[in-house]
Amino acid sequence: MKNKHFVKWLLGLVTLTLLTVLAACGSGKEQVRYFQQIDQSSKIDIRMTYYYKGDTVTKQTTESQIPYSRINATDEASARTIVEPKSKQYQTLAGVKESITYEKDGIKESLEIDYEKVDFKKLAEVDSAFASSGGADAKKVSMKASAKLLENNNFKEVKDGKFESLK
Repeated sequence: MKNKHFVKWLLGLVTLTLLTVLAACGSGKEQVRYFQQIDQSSKIDIRMTYYYKGDTVTKQTTESQIPYSRINATDEASARTIVEPKSKQYQTLAGVKESITYEKDGIKESLEIDYEKVDFKKLAEVDSAFASSGGADAKKVSMKASAKLLENNNFKEVKDGKFESLK
């Protein structure tokens, strides 16, 4: 009888150990988190998607819709003089893809940063927000720290990529 209980206990321990090992192996799987800052009155919509493994962000995409007035521009021509110098700097960085579309009332910017390919020091030279968060000296981007920073800057986490739309 004692032997039967010991075998059950041992099988339970083996099962628990296997589940722990599988969970640890699974933590290397890439996951995704979504964040959004949207202001209906000023017509700003910023959507950020983070791809990460464990606590390490591997890639970040940002889709921004911003009216000309928010960048101190009145039309496409004046927006180009403000936005294009920074856009050209992004174009020179390996691991970064950036594009801008000029619309009737504002700009749409798409930005993708592959943190496994980008040079953090060069990115900090172009992106003042990245530099001010200590990014130039970083070896990785922390998902936990990124989420906290976003939430402190009025971004809300979005479940399943179901972003709110501007009305």
